[in-house]
Amino acid sequence: MTASRTVLITGAASGIGLDCAGYLKDNGWRVLATDRTQEEADWLVEQGFEAFALDVADDDSAEAGGARVEELLDGEPLHGLVNNAAVAACGPLEYLPLEDVRRVFETNLLGPIRVTRALLPALRRGPGRVVFVSSSSAGFAAPLHVPYCASKSGLEAIAAGWRRELDEARVWVVVVAPGPVATRIWEPGAGYADSLQDLPDEAKERYADLLATFGRIWKGNRRRAIPPRRVTQDIVKALTARAPLLQYDSGLHAKLSRNVLHRLPTVVLDRLSRKL
Repeated sequence: MTASRTVLITGAASGIGLDCAGYLKDNGWRVLATDRTQEEADWLVEQGFEAFALDVADDDSAEAGGARVEELLDGEPLHGLVNNAAVAACGPLEYLPLEDVRRVFETNLLGPIRVTRALLPALRRGPGRVVFVSSSSAGFAAPLHVPYCASKSGLEAIAAGWRRELDEARVWVVVVAPGPVATRIWEPGAGYADSLQDLPDEAKERYADLLATFGRIWKGNRRRAIPPRRVTQDIVKALTARAPLLQYDSGLHAKLSRNVLHRLPTVVLDRLSRKL
């Protein structure tokens, strides 16, 4: 990897984003590390990164981020964009506040569109590469996890369409889709599954069996979670390979989900869901 390459990473203050930013920085890349708040950006600066606040769910912030990148690059190309920032909301769709559902789509689906559009002029100068961090949950609407699954399914459709639209510009578009990853979401008080505790009593009673099953699956996924570095390795391949794959499924869980679970007929998946 050459020292002249520049990459911007969203959601860089924790988890996959932080690991990827650190790895690329240590290997000679100029890393523009971003996260939602100024506090997170200041923390990234303290860790030695060139960082600024970029809220992917906000139109003005994305536009300002694009202008900031142009200023920092001063006419040089942007070689990579890693659309990593994401949030989730767990619970029955019947009871999930619409503002929580909207936040998931604004961040996970519209966010990468905002940021990519803002940075396309710099990416075209490379030409650069765009990496969309998806999930093994894409393509499978898991109960109590529907907004996240739907947003990641939509993200992969966006990536495919943009890959075809940007073909003549030679801007590569690659999807990296991990399974469960060992990040702070599994910690008590930090994980999005904790939101299930705030459900009204009526919801807890109506969906008691489903909530119990979700809890068991959550614990199993926590045990199977792969380290962020495993995902970083695939992101690096997407950014540097002469001819990268269109999609990298990071970890055994992701590979089994994509190649086995997602290939089952819908009626079989519904029966499996009922059996669980």
